[in-house]
Amino acid sequence: MTKATHSQDDILTSSASAIVLLAYSDGDSKASPAAVKMAGPAAALDQKLNGQLTKLLESKEISCKLGKVSLFYNLTGVTAGCVAIVGGGNAQDFGQGEAFRAAGAAAKKLAEVPREKIAFDFGTLADDVQAAAIAGSLNGGVGQDLFRKEKSLHAAQAIVWHQASSAAVQRGSTLGDAMLLTRELVNLPANYMYPEAFARR
Repeated sequence: MTKATHSQDDILTSSASAIVLLAYSDGDSKASPAAVKMAGPAAALDQKLNGQLTKLLESKEISCKLGKVSLFYNLTGVTAGCVAIVGGGNAQDFGQGEAFRAAGAAAKKLAEVPREKIAFDFGTLADDVQAAAIAGSLNGGVGQDLFRKEKSLHAAQAIVWHQASSAAVQRGSTLGDAMLLTRELVNLPANYMYPEAFARR
């Protein structure tokens, strides 16, 4: 089972194999590139890249649409080999549901190949929104193929949330684990999940 932890270190120097950053539009969902907002670490990375992320936004290579994930590899100024930038939609509407969906989409995309550790940084958010994002990151990398020999998704062994409080990580982990357990109980066939087996869980 994936374990979520928190860190206050700079995500750009994280030892994770992949990091996830957030970008969203500031105002209308069809905003021009000038109205696009990047959360703290994404903006810092853009500066290190001399505005390359801004140029990618202008050329539509990066989308701020909620749940849209763009992957980039071996970027200057980043220790991790892979950088995922996920769209958060309209900044004014970014709440618990949007955070869950954005983090889940990024986790699912990165789970297409096995990864030991993934780091997330969505900037400064309220604890309840951070908790929803953490729950989403735990669920996104888990597929429905319980009995397949070759899994379609590979959940990371560890997920690190930068700028998240310990309370948010604890709450998000509890929510995420509960959702995963519910999914497992619902998806198991009757010959596996009969009343006695359910009681033991």
